[in-house]
Amino acid sequence: MGVVSIILGVLIVIAGFLCLFTPILTFMSIGYFIIILFFVYGVWTIINSIVTKRFGISLVFGILSLIAGIVGLVYPSDMTLSTDMFLIFLAGAWFVIQGIFSIILAFQQKKLVGSFGWFGFILGILSIFVGGYSFFHPMFMALTMGILISIYFIEAGINLIALGTMHNSLEK
Repeated sequence: MGVVSIILGVLIVIAGFLCLFTPILTFMSIGYFIIILFFVYGVWTIINSIVTKRFGISLVFGILSLIAGIVGLVYPSDMTLSTDMFLIFLAGAWFVIQGIFSIILAFQQKKLVGSFGWFGFILGILSIFVGGYSFFHPMFMALTMGILISIYFIEAGINLIALGTMHNSLEK
């Protein structure tokens, strides 16, 4: 099992570096994967909110993510905007909404814990900036998403290689 994990990890790292050199092409070919992530994240957040009986901002964001995923999956490709451009603007809107919720949660943290959530507040502002910037420079968002996907592949491959080597050393 460890050898298979190592081989798969190496292949994923290679794919990550190939994607890193072509971030726009990576984004264009993986656009539906991002929409599926919106869908899955929305479903997971809604289920988590129901199970934990927390019906606040995370539930609202889960519903919005689920709606974004559904709209992205059924968005007709013969419209004026291509699916990829739709994904870029959808991702930009998602960043803005996520940033707003992060800022709100930073203020709620002060009420609950007594200390202000500076980290969430700063990330919220950066998220709003990235989302807003992507509306005016959509190629920036496509490039960024392609690079982030590449980094994720490289990281996932390295994790598989590490797991495979740990598994091999445990077998001995």
